[in-house]
Amino acid sequence: MGVSSLPSPQCAQRGLSVPAVASRPEKIEFSSKPESEYSLSQNRSRKKTFNFSSEFRSITGMTIFKKIIDSEVPADIVYDDEDCLAFRDVNPQAPIHILVIPKKEIASLEGAGREDQRLLGHLLLKVAEIARDQGLEADGYRVVANIGRNGGQSVDHLHFHLLGGRSLSWPPG
Repeated sequence: MGVSSLPSPQCAQRGLSVPAVASRPEKIEFSSKPESEYSLSQNRSRKKTFNFSSEFRSITGMTIFKKIIDSEVPADIVYDDEDCLAFRDVNPQAPIHILVIPKKEIASLEGAGREDQRLLGHLLLKVAEIARDQGLEADGYRVVANIGRNGGQSVDHLHFHLLGGRSLSWPPG
């Protein structure tokens, strides 16, 4: 616990001087939201929601997935070919949680066009192949594509979640 968060009696017990300030210092709170969204509030009077994935993209001009594709950010890669990349999710929601992404930058399934038909088929066939390689075919697995804010998409780069290794309930979320 930081000194600034200790109540006055605790500060005094530790021999720390407590500033004589009538008002309490501004408090910044991060409250968890779906995926990578967080709210920042100061004294609970004003709130601003940040989507860290979008903020990252606006600063760097690329998504975290593009940085993984370009080997600028490390990832536990389980499959790599000319068209796609698969790697373990850093925040797994199941014992096996792998993300399969196209190397072509497509924001979401909503942003895919007719010209992406072959690529989309390739991605789904690779998801099934990776599931078999992970030993998931016998008990089953789930494939999820989140699209847009209400769909829970946290990175503006098309990706499929391969989830398995435990019983998955329905409905999700």
